[in-house]
Amino acid sequence: MRLLALLLAVGLVRATQGYVPHDLPRPKTDCSGNVPQASSSAQQLDSPNYPNNYGNNLDCTWTIQSASGTVIRLHFLAFSVEDRYDYLNVFNGPAGSADTAAQRLTGNTVPDDFVSSGNTVTLQFTSDVSVVQSGFQLEYTEMSASSCPDPGVPDNGQVVSGGSPFGVGSQI
Repeated sequence: MRLLALLLAVGLVRATQGYVPHDLPRPKTDCSGNVPQASSSAQQLDSPNYPNNYGNNLDCTWTIQSASGTVIRLHFLAFSVEDRYDYLNVFNGPAGSADTAAQRLTGNTVPDDFVSSGNTVTLQFTSDVSVVQSGFQLEYTEMSASSCPDPGVPDNGQVVSGGSPFGVGSQI
C-alpha cells in the first residue's frame, strides 16, 4: 500500500511540474557553430525551429566559409522576425573581425541577396524576451570572386535585351 501511495505521489509531483514524456519530439537546438562549407551547390540554413517559431532570448552565431579566392552569396527564401527587437546581423568575415554588421536585418521583408567581399560570412541571430515568429530560411553558395551575380528584375522595372551584346548573367 505504501508503494502505491509513493507511486501516486511521484506521479502528482511530475504532473504539477510540467513533466513531459521522453518520446515527444524536441525542437531543434542547433543555434550556433560552423555549417558545411559553401560550394557551388546551394546549401540551406534555417533559424532554430524553422518553420515553427524560434525561441526567446536566443543569441546564435553561425560561420560560413568557402574556398580561398571565392565569395559567398546568401539568398533569403523567407524572413519573419519581430521588427526592431529580433534581428539577424550579417558580418563580412569571421566573428569578431568587424565591429559593425554589413547588414542588420529585422522585420518581415525578405532581404535582397548578400554577396560577401571574402570567403567568410558570420551570421548572428538575436531574439528578445517576447514575441517570436517563424524566423528565416536562406541558401548559401560559393561564387568566384570575379563573377557578378544576376541582379534579378528591378522592383519597378523590367529586364530588356535588344541590340545589346550583353545578356542576363554576362560578365563585363
